[in-house]
Amino acid sequence: MCGPTLGSIRTVIADFVLTAVFSAVPIVLCGGAAEALFGLPFLSFEQFLRLAVVIGVFDGFADQVFKWRFGPFATIVLLFGLGLGGAELYFDLLGVSPSAVFGGAVALALLVLFTDTSQGSSNGADSPNRQRSAVNRSNDDADADETTVSPNLNRDAEAASDPFTKKIDPTAVRTTAVDIASDHTSGGGTFSYSQAAAIHQYLNENITYVPDPSTKNYVAPPEETLETGAGDCDCQAVLVASMLEAIGATTRLVLCESVSGNRHLLAEVHLASNKGETSGVANSLSGYYNNRGGYNSFYYESDDDNRYWYPADTAIGRYIGDVHQLSDNGYIHGPDADGSWSWHSAEYYD
Repeated sequence: MCGPTLGSIRTVIADFVLTAVFSAVPIVLCGGAAEALFGLPFLSFEQFLRLAVVIGVFDGFADQVFKWRFGPFATIVLLFGLGLGGAELYFDLLGVSPSAVFGGAVALALLVLFTDTSQGSSNGADSPNRQRSAVNRSNDDADADETTVSPNLNRDAEAASDPFTKKIDPTAVRTTAVDIASDHTSGGGTFSYSQAAAIHQYLNENITYVPDPSTKNYVAPPEETLETGAGDCDCQAVLVASMLEAIGATTRLVLCESVSGNRHLLAEVHLASNKGETSGVANSLSGYYNNRGGYNSFYYESDDDNRYWYPADTAIGRYIGDVHQLSDNGYIHGPDADGSWSWHSAEYYD
């Protein structure tokens, strides 16, 4: 049985309001400091609320419509643009001088540059053993920039019988995996969800899809794919599994077939041991992706041993738990209105 962890519209609205508030707080703090040091006017409570609404709208618009992945930096860019090119909008709305708005934008830029770290939790809150009841679902279900599948997996009949697992080698890529994971808090004796998400994001952003030679299906060792920065879906799946296993995660490979007969290989990572833990997974992953795309919809499937597996596809997926491109390409049926989904055809390799 497969399904995502879903949140309510009320939760989404609350997140949007929090975005507005937390985006505006630095401006207010900088304004207070400017008033104390330079005698510049401090924003009133009414002006603060107006500014919060403006910043929240533009920040949410940037994250949800344009899908910027820079989080607070999107706000900075917008503030600079509005402070310079749209100063009159702020002047009319807030009753403060454009120079004060520009100064606040500069101060916020410096503040974020020095404080926007890797988002790792200092108290281990995103450990796999931690559970939370708050779950969200993203409204961001748009297609990725480019959809790719491996033509060789479709052409090579031997691919279906090759488990690929013999290519997985955690030790060959452990140095890079540890370097990425060390920027995020561990789970106190085990890997954390943020560490797994960071590794997936790194590979998603740094490995380019390149097809195999036309004469054969070639599955590269993980260190080769990492060094060249390129590979098709099976090369990327082996690399993802190797990197995640290098920090202690358990993975498996899924060879799936679409309704049109195309084949695709991806990795899945085991993140929960019962359905109750999926809420904690969603909460922690949502916290990681909050300023890295704003993804809040994390799909999973469970096996007969009550293990919950999350897709970790880098060839056509954007984040851990993403199934939308799999759906668009006919590899899965769904997700339905209730969040359920199923493979059209799939083989698992543990």
